[in-house]
Amino acid sequence: MRKWDIWEMVIKCDSEIYTDEKTEKKSYFTHLLCDNAIEIHSPYGQKD
Repeated sequence: MRKWDIWEMVIKCDSEIYTDEKTEKKSYFTHLLCDNAIEIHSPYGQKD
């Protein structure tokens, strides 16, 4: 991807809670997952 490209993406969020076994401290993580990406427009021309 370049700065001026335009993309259409399907993005899903996946969250999880991790608990440290020793300290019992919880950490929260959110992952962004892209299953489908389509380049709509690029001022740099078409990809080969």
